[in-house]
Amino acid sequence: MLIRNATLEDLSSILQLNAEFEHDLSPADAARMEYLYECADHRRVLEAGAAVIGFMFAMRDGNAYDGDNYKWFADRYATFLYVDRIAVASEYLRQRLGQRLYSDLFVSARRMGVSHVTCEVNVDPPNVVSLSFHEKLGFRQVGIRATSSMKLVSLQASALADWVDPFSQARPDSVWKAPQSCRP
Repeated sequence: MLIRNATLEDLSSILQLNAEFEHDLSPADAARMEYLYECADHRRVLEAGAAVIGFMFAMRDGNAYDGDNYKWFADRYATFLYVDRIAVASEYLRQRLGQRLYSDLFVSARRMGVSHVTCEVNVDPPNVVSLSFHEKLGFRQVGIRATSSMKLVSLQASALADWVDPFSQARPDSVWKAPQSCRP
């Protein structure tokens, strides 16, 4: 398994993974996924052989990203890295690959100098697996909000100061910065 920076060529595989978990993530067509890719300050894929089997997009504070949950965190945290979406192909679940993607993210967050990693998890409809997963990673609920898509989400944060890397050898090969089009 290899974690590497995502490329535009990976977007079709990322779209397929997003579609597989659309009920837990949010719908995204090709144009929306390209927008997310362009805005992401941390865009990574997980490969098995030549196949993309997982991905993660995260946006740093100061980004012009249009997500309402991102904006909620921006109103409350001076520095943060917001996980917009993460997915691992269903046949690879329960192999700690999501944890590896998060470990990689926390390393990047430290390099960026942010204080928190943030995300949201559905509570209505409930995503019990994700709630438990994020709790084990040290995330705590810091808010709750109803979304425009009629979901209720738990807004969660994990302080970098409290995080210990369970995969100390996991290091990103580089940190991407969002293109100017996503900066105010």
